[in-house]
Amino acid sequence: MSVLRIDKDMFAWCVSGLLIGIAGNALGQAERGPERLPAVGTETGGSIGPGVRVAPDYLGAKDTRVLPVPVVYIQHGALFLDSARGAGYRYETASGLYWAQALNWDLGRVDRKSSVRPGADRLRGMGTVKGSLVTTAELGYNVAPWLAIRAEAEFALSERDRGNRYRVGLEGALWARAQDDVWYTVDAHFSDRRFARTYFGVTPTQSAASGFANYAPDRGLYAYSYSLNWEHRFSRHWSALLSINAVNLTGAAGRSPIVQESFNVYALGAINYTF
Repeated sequence: MSVLRIDKDMFAWCVSGLLIGIAGNALGQAERGPERLPAVGTETGGSIGPGVRVAPDYLGAKDTRVLPVPVVYIQHGALFLDSARGAGYRYETASGLYWAQALNWDLGRVDRKSSVRPGADRLRGMGTVKGSLVTTAELGYNVAPWLAIRAEAEFALSERDRGNRYRVGLEGALWARAQDDVWYTVDAHFSDRRFARTYFGVTPTQSAASGFANYAPDRGLYAYSYSLNWEHRFSRHWSALLSINAVNLTGAAGRSPIVQESFNVYALGAINYTF
């Protein structure tokens, strides 16, 4: 009798593909996927489809990879399952104030080239940043269709030594027509000391094993990100999505010895079926 063996990285990809579509953390530790959410309703609906994602091997890497990813969004009332944000709920008041809470999975990072997790062979000796369950709390206010102000905090529920990160930013519509929507996001990203040292630091032990210089960044601003997103609807059920996101590492993160390129570009293209 044969035994089916499942590679642990492939299993992680399948699980994270459903919950975060590799477009959550795997959007590097700063880049996020398209986040425009529909108004809360009482019926169940959503969209699903195949996508292709282009991303650096890890945040700060020079080389890139191309990955197939699922793009999923399902909503029932205030509850949602989103390949970019995880599973959670979102509530919006009539005044435009909204808040959301979600559970997601951070894939971490490996010190080898991987087809499913951030990592590269040049990180040999740095060890593995274990994946962790995270919860994200978001508060925002829709000032106008072209402008929303938001703040978000992400806390690790498991592997808490990984640390926490935060962001504040703007988003809004640039173009809205019967068949096309174009929207943007602009964010500033911050972290605590543990997160900065987990993803950009080099401990003495890691330095001895990898050859990178010892480095201990502190908390604070570590990146800016900017995205431009376009959705084109072919019919009631079918649409195409293109998202381009640029992440600019700054401060201590940008000076990390493991960072090859402080400016990274991510892209996502997908065909979606809406139900």
